[in-house]
Order: sequence, then structure tokens, then C-alpha cells
Amino acid sequence: MKMLFYVFQLLLFTAVVLFSMSSYAQPHFKWPADSAKAKEMHALYMDALRQNDHKNALNPIQWLLKEAPDLNRSIYIHSEKIYENLIFSEKDSIIRQALQLKQLEMYDQRIKYFNDRGKVMNRKAYAAYRYFKDRPDKYSKLFQLFEKAFSFSPQHILKANLVAYMNVIRLYQSIGGQLGDDGVLERYHLISSLIEARGLANKAQDVADRLLISMVQIDCDMIENELSRFYREDTSNIVLAKRIIHLCLTFDCKALPVFITAAGTVQQTEPSPALALMLAVIQDKNGDRHKAEKYHLEAVGLSTDLNKKAKACYSLAVHYQHRGMKIKSRAAALECLKYDPGQLKAYKLIGDLYWTSAEDCKIGKSPTYDRAVYIAAYEMYKKAGAISMMEKARQQFPSMDTIFYEEMEVGQNLHLGCWINEDVILQKRPYVN
Repeated sequence: MKMLFYVFQLLLFTAVVLFSMSSYAQPHFKWPADSAKAKEMHALYMDALRQNDHKNALNPIQWLLKEAPDLNRSIYIHSEKIYENLIFSEKDSIIRQALQLKQLEMYDQRIKYFNDRGKVMNRKAYAAYRYFKDRPDKYSKLFQLFEKAFSFSPQHILKANLVAYMNVIRLYQSIGGQLGDDGVLERYHLISSLIEARGLANKAQDVADRLLISMVQIDCDMIENELSRFYREDTSNIVLAKRIIHLCLTFDCKALPVFITAAGTVQQTEPSPALALMLAVIQDKNGDRHKAEKYHLEAVGLSTDLNKKAKACYSLAVHYQHRGMKIKSRAAALECLKYDPGQLKAYKLIGDLYWTSAEDCKIGKSPTYDRAVYIAAYEMYKKAGAISMMEKARQQFPSMDTIFYEEMEVGQNLHLGCWINEDVILQKRPYVN
């Protein structure tokens, strides 16, 4: 039994040795003339790396980078990990900066021997950004590095580099970089298109937008003519539409045609009560009553919050009021009060509807009946707490003489016809000395 155990151990040892030898003999390892030394250095750094002993892995891998730079791309992948861990843990700023430079040189060496230019340049740019973003003396070099990295094919761009590039542009401008507005906008459009293509969260675009705002004086004309360029090429693009909305809201440019188009795109794809109400108000101002009504009704229908639903109803009531559609206006105002009884301005609106109906509802046969419309208006103003309008309405009540002459009595019910179709309690005009 003991003999079998020794035989098994011997076979296992032989297999490990053969595997090790075969791994060193693999064609993708290009061993130098002093292969024994190179294999020793390789084994030393790999052993240290497995134990997360980055400090003891540094010397052997640096030897390989110098003496066998085309050994295998893995030594560059591993050296990146080693440098980053050492830089992170190093307390001495001089040593830390020296390690940073060594790491950046390592990327250039990898490109020289193994190409991977686009991918490696992006990794170098990302590393340089982390190390140099707080060093104004390195901003120019950092900008040039990102320019070079972004000049290669877009599929190599690291997601983290997109917003970083926008910040690098800002940093470069802060030391007197002469890109001008056109240069900044050109790069902003590139970054924004890549953010969209890579399907990044809105947060990335928001950061890019804020950085742009810090560099370029933006106004409504620029949004309409320059920043919306890509969206105008594809007005169905929901991501670009949202970006236009964000910019227009930030700079109070809701009246722009491009905002209305973009908001319509988003509302059609992702309906929301807030955007519907915003579009309704804008279309009202623009005189497009049918679209205004459509969006108002959408806002009411989509709202689940009762307070917001009430506000949408009130806005719809105002819309109908301006169109002279008094029955619909009153109905919308009453709907508003149903959802939120505290919206007292809805009572004021109904009072205004009654006030302005005095001539339209005038019969001409009974002054008392003709003036009773002001009593209806007064009751609404009273509910609204509109003191000044209450007093104005009271001054229009029928006089006591008129009531007496028509053989009526204060306190009796009067039915108002016309579109109002309500009962009021007859009241007399206040006596004035």
C-alpha cells in the first residue's frame, strides 16, 4: 500500500514538471537567450503575485520588461496590476509619482511589442487621468493623451473615459487651452454620441452637460442651432430628445421649437403627466388649442397623485376659459376641487366665469333676474376668499327698490338659466349713503 502511494506521488510530480515545462515551451512565450534567468524571473513574480505580494513581484517583472519585453503580453497585464497596487499603498509622494510614470511607460512598451494600440491607449489615458487630474502641470499632457486615445476606433473607448475626457477638456481650458467654443462643442458631440452608443445611464450625460455648461456660454439660440444638431437628424431618438429637454429646462428655453418636438417625442414614447402639462401650457401660449387640449387631457388622465391631478384639472379649466367654453371650464374646475378641495382658486375661476356671463345671460325682462348672476359670482368668490371681487360683485346686486318693484323678497330662491343653470338666494345691493 505504501509502495502505491509513492508511485502515485512520483507520477503526480512528473505530471507537474511536464506541464510546467510545456507551459514555458508554448509558442506564445518568446524566451530570450538567457531563458533560464527569464524563467526564474517569471516564476518569482508569478509566485509573488499569487500571494498578492506586489512589492516582491516588482523587481522580477521589471527585469522581464527590460530584458524580455516581447516575452508575452501577460507580463504587461500583470505589471499593470502590480503597479496599481503599489501606487495605491505607497505613502511617499515621490516614490508614488515615480511608479506612476513607470506604469505609463509600460503601456507604451506594450504597444511597441504587441500593438493593441486602441485598447492600450485607452487604459493608459484612464490611468493618467487618475494620477494627473489634480496636477495642473500635467493637464496639457493629459489632454494630448486623451486626444490620441479618442482618435482610434470608438469600440476601444472605455466607458469611464467618456466623462473623464469631458473633464480633461475642462482642465485643459482652465490652464489656457485654446479650443474655443467650436472645439469644445465638437468634442462634446463626440462624447455624447458615444455615451448614447454605449448605452450609458443618463447620469453620464448629465455630467457631460454640466461640464459643457461650465466651459461654454449657452443660450437658447445655441441649443436650437448647435446643440440639437444630432437630434434634428433623428427626431425619434429618445435619448437625444431627453438631452434637449434637459438643456432647455436648464436654460429656460421651453419656447424653442426643438423643445416642443423633443418633448412630444418623449411624451409619445414615455408618457408622463408633468411633461404633458408642460406641453399643454406651451401649446396654449402658441395658440394651438387642439394640441393644448389633448395634452391637458393626457395630464389629467395620467396623474395618479390627487394634488397633481387637481392642478392639471385647474390648468384645463383655464384653457377652456380662454376659449370661451364656459361649461367645460366650470366642469374642469369642479373636478379640480373634487381631487383637492384646497385649490380655492378654482372657485375664483368659476366666479369669473359667472361675472363675465352677465351680458350673455341677460334676458332684459327682469333687472332682478339679470343681476342675479352677480350673486352666483359672489358666492364663488366668497368660497375662494377673494374679498375684493366679493365686494365688486355685491355692488352689482339688484337694489332694494328694484326687488320691491318686481314684488320679490330678499332670501327667496331664484333660478338662473342660461348656461349657469343654478339656484341662488336673492340678496340686495348694500346701501350706500
